[in-house]
Parts: sequence; structure tokens; C-alpha cells
Amino acid sequence: MPTNANIGIQISTAFIGPMPESRELGDFFQAADALGFHSLWALERILHEEAAVLHPLTTLAWAAGVTSRIKIGTAWCWPPSAIHCCWRKPP
Repeated sequence: MPTNANIGIQISTAFIGPMPESRELGDFFQAADALGFHSLWALERILHEEAAVLHPLTTLAWAAGVTSRIKIGTAWCWPPSAIHCCWRKPP
């Protein structure tokens, strides 16, 4: 039976080990767009002790800049006032 389902994909914003290069992330965003995914989602992670973390809004802005059709959204994001009191300083 046909359906009008919209399929999205969550972007990893936390990496243990080497982070992807900027070209790799851009290629990922463009591939998701070209493959017909409806949306890209990013969530904020601040409790990873050993992970390198990308900010979700910056990541989504980057995705919007290199794609033409795909929708973007936050799966979860700290309110701006909470970020200043809870953000963990990197080692």
C-alpha cells in the first residue's frame, strides 16, 4: 500500500576518535539530499567526557548551506540560557 511517509536521518554530532573532515560532512549532507531523505536532524550532546562535539545549530546551518531541498531540525537542544551555566569546558 503506498504511503506518504517522510524519512529523516539523524546527524551524529559527537565523535570519539578523529572527527570527520569538513569535506566528508558536506558530502554526507549532499548525499542525504540527493538520496531523497526528507530531513536532517541534530541533537545537542554535552555530557560526553571523551567525545569531540559539534554544536547542532552550526551543523544544521552548514547542512542548509550545501543542500537545496532537505529540511533541517533539532532533535533536542539546550535552551540558550542553560548553555552558559552548564556547558562543559573542553580539556
